[in-house]
Amino acid sequence: MRWVLSCGAGGRPGPGGRARPGWGRGGAAAVVREGIGAPGGRRGLARPLPRRTASAAPGARRPLGTTRWHGRAPGGRGGSAPRTDRSRGAIRPPLRPRTGWDHGGVSDVNRNELGAFLKARRAELTPQAVGLADTGTPRRVPGLRREEVAGLVAISTDYYARIEQGRISVSGPVLEAIARVLGLDETQSAYLRELAGRPSVARPRRRAPQRLDPQMRRVLDGLTEWPAMVLGRHLQILGWNRQAAALIADFGAIPEARRNYVRMIFTDPRIEALFPDWDAVVRSCVATLRLEAGRFPDDPELASLVGDLSLKHPDFRERWAARHVQSHGSGTKRFRHPVAGDLTLDWQTLTCPTDPEQHLTVYSAEPGSPSHQGLLFLSSWAAEQVERAPVDPTG
Repeated sequence: MRWVLSCGAGGRPGPGGRARPGWGRGGAAAVVREGIGAPGGRRGLARPLPRRTASAAPGARRPLGTTRWHGRAPGGRGGSAPRTDRSRGAIRPPLRPRTGWDHGGVSDVNRNELGAFLKARRAELTPQAVGLADTGTPRRVPGLRREEVAGLVAISTDYYARIEQGRISVSGPVLEAIARVLGLDETQSAYLRELAGRPSVARPRRRAPQRLDPQMRRVLDGLTEWPAMVLGRHLQILGWNRQAAALIADFGAIPEARRNYVRMIFTDPRIEALFPDWDAVVRSCVATLRLEAGRFPDDPELASLVGDLSLKHPDFRERWAARHVQSHGSGTKRFRHPVAGDLTLDWQTLTCPTDPEQHLTVYSAEPGSPSHQGLLFLSSWAAEQVERAPVDPTG
């Protein structure tokens, strides 16, 4: 079975009975089949198969420059038929199927998130904060308008609108200008570059199952005075020392699949009671998780965690929609411990050199301070609990 072009009325057949491309009075060449079943029982040219369309009544002539494909497209494998340029009658290749990646290698998820992140950031600014005069005109939405951001970045409003809509690929200098106008810090700027497909470092292709680094394990065991724990991807708790278990929770009693710091904060009432500044702790955790989501938007485990927390906890869903981002760093936390009392501890995060996605967090206090005395008391209390624990006869 072969495919040929048959001429319209007035066209002339070529050698061997084949059609020769030509145009007759009636219109364009039509694609038909050549083979058995032609009129007269001989091999020859079959007439074009009639097909009724919504745009043309039965018997109507097809406009000049259109081609209709009957059955399968050439090649015998089906698929989308070639398109036709109506102005010249030229056949163009079929459309490629749309995939999840486009615009210079940026996923659809990231392009949507890029626009939402920019909208959230400009909604937090006022004209006065960026040096614009307040005209007094009522604003339908809070924050800066698109045209105001575009003017400060020195691009057209249409161009900036297409950036928020995820319709174009953004250059590095434009991203830097947008970050500067919106007042983004270093972490937020890095997140913006990740969403736009221009990260500062190459992202890994595959993510192997994460295990606690042996060197991190030795560091945890060597810290006998300060509480410390190692957080991995999605703020999963990979390791801890005895002081951290006494300060926060008995992590060993929690199933490994649910041993997640964010999940514990939202689901365990004892953890909520432990932090007087619970709102600040929650904001920091969600912002750290949001930063990771920008780096790995297709991570199924992260998507499952976010989906589960969003479904069961409206507070998490609201904070996630705010799109704040934050990296691991340092700070101060207050604890209201049932044994050691009120503690104000400094915390510092160190990154594992062999696995940058493992972060060691150590809590400490100024020597001689009440919080330091509280930690010493907590450490001795934890040691007593271990001594009183029954011995497993199975070893």
